Amino acid sequence: MSEAADDRVDGAFAALAELYRRAAPGSELRREIDSWAENALAAAQTVAERYGAPLAADVSEGELESAFAAAEPEIAQMITPDSIAEEAALLADPAPDERSPLSSSGAFATRTMAELLERQGDRRGAARIRAALGEPEAREATAPDNAAAIAALERWLENVRRLRP
Repeated sequence: MSEAADDRVDGAFAALAELYRRAAPGSELRREIDSWAENALAAAQTVAERYGAPLAADVSEGELESAFAAAEPEIAQMITPDSIAEEAALLADPAPDERSPLSSSGAFATRTMAELLERQGDRRGAARIRAALGEPEAREATAPDNAAAIAALERWLENVRRLRP
């Protein structure tokens, strides 16, 4: 038999075994598969004897049952949509102590990110990034920076006051 034919036969038996495994014990489907298997074994015995190569041993129903039981999947080892979603949720929502720009690959641990965090008021986050990068501590905001920010805020406040009736 060719390799492709071998693969088809193997696939057919695997599909049949899966059907048998999923069928309820004592169900019509299991009885039908049992009957088919007995007929297939008898036919195989006849063909094997005709060509002078008898089957090595008869297969009992207990052996079939144990083979089907061994073919049952190990649910804990299977990759399912649920296991993928669970892993994605764990990666997307890490524990609070892991929520920092340095927590995963360090892709955000850059000088620019440290400056951005500092401007947003997260001086500790900026300091952690700078420490990871081996840079000196965060620089203190200078008086001109503060004065410019205060002037901008005062302009915005004045604009808001003018818009009020």
